[in-house]
Amino acid sequence: MEIVCYGCGRGQYVENTLKALETCHDLKPEWWIELDIQLTNDQEVVLFHDENMKQLCSIDGAISGFTLEKLQKVAIDQHAIMGKQLWPESDRKIPRLIDVLAQTKHKKLIIDISTHDYRIIPILNDILSPYREIKEFIIVSMFDSHISAAKKAMPWIKVGAGASEAKALVFSSKLYLGRFFKLHSDMLLIPVHLGKTKLLSQRLIDHVHDKGKKIFIWKQERPSATCFNQKAELLKFEKMGVDGIFTDQPEKLLMSLSKP
Repeated sequence: MEIVCYGCGRGQYVENTLKALETCHDLKPEWWIELDIQLTNDQEVVLFHDENMKQLCSIDGAISGFTLEKLQKVAIDQHAIMGKQLWPESDRKIPRLIDVLAQTKHKKLIIDISTHDYRIIPILNDILSPYREIKEFIIVSMFDSHISAAKKAMPWIKVGAGASEAKALVFSSKLYLGRFFKLHSDMLLIPVHLGKTKLLSQRLIDHVHDKGKKIFIWKQERPSATCFNQKAELLKFEKMGVDGIFTDQPEKLLMSLSKP
């Protein structure tokens, strides 16, 4: 089973930072690392999850309203996230994607396009293309238009299903109509539960596999995202045929996996 460090291990590290990514790599280089990207005012692709920086940086403003020069003076507030400040400011800076790719050795990245700005696709193509032979990329986004544009611009890359395609696949499967819905993307990435609604079923897993695709899961979405961090959880879903799980505490999961 594949394992993905969600948000570069956001439950233990400062999410979407270069140090977090490098720490995940050193921990288990064969695992995937998921990161989120936004577009600045001067069209630089940076690692950041939310459109607004208020929650993570205590600055009430959108990433898209800042130039890279201004963002370089901002650091993620680890105390606001974890209740403690462990990393120095230099390790909590918002990095450019192009610098992350140049500086990290990690070869397996899931890139979540979190901005709605359509201009990011050709820019992303320019950034990723030099690495197409040496790194593996999966592009995901809640915006279906980004997924179709990415697949068209970068046919060599793998993409996850956007929100509309994923929703159609999940609920058609619940109604035993899954055979009528194709999965145009390369894989389905969904939470087991969306709020109080359970999305994952054995029928859905089998349908995705019948289409020759893969399915990756995390535990919960809404009110917040939670992941799997215990060996027993991994084994349960591996038995069901799930191809990959997301962890936000990679050290905790690795320790659990080492136990008999």
